[in-house]
Amino acid sequence: IIGTSDLTPALTFITGFTIQNNFTEIISLRTGLNYENKGASIEAGFIDNQGNSVGSAKFRYNFHYINLPLLIKASFGNKTKFFINGGPYAGYLLKQTFSTPAINVNGTSSESNTTDNTKLYKRIDFGGTLGLGLSFFLGEKLALNTEIRYNHGLTNVIKNPARNYHTKNSSFNFLIGLSFKLGSNE
Repeated sequence: IIGTSDLTPALTFITGFTIQNNFTEIISLRTGLNYENKGASIEAGFIDNQGNSVGSAKFRYNFHYINLPLLIKASFGNKTKFFINGGPYAGYLLKQTFSTPAINVNGTSSESNTTDNTKLYKRIDFGGTLGLGLSFFLGEKLALNTEIRYNHGLTNVIKNPARNYHTKNSSFNFLIGLSFKLGSNE
């Protein structure tokens, strides 16, 4: 999440499927449907009335999205192909949660809690995607693909932000997958 300097990006996951239409040996169009869990955490310290540190806790933001990218891909090489792709994406927020851990401050404990804050965020997110990857062909119709992809949101995702405060999604993805060529080799 862009907008708060103290946030630490979370290590999360993405899963989905991609389809590709090859226009030439080099240029193709890719799209798909992905479930992506985006998130961040923030460490907060607690002090007593005298200003002494009495504990800390890590709070976590989780955003669950369905994303639809539309990417132009350029591929180079023969048996192993290097590729670059980029284009826009649209995302739909399924759910946003804020998790607080059990906190123990000077012997006083609280229970962990997860709050559904979906209503505070816009459901639709738009942004841009840029990726670099390699395709390793394992046969005529099978390839192993790896990609590093960056998604940069363009939408302020908070419904009613404080004045001049912008919160936009941002994520790095490391993708691994198999691709299967459908149809004839002609």
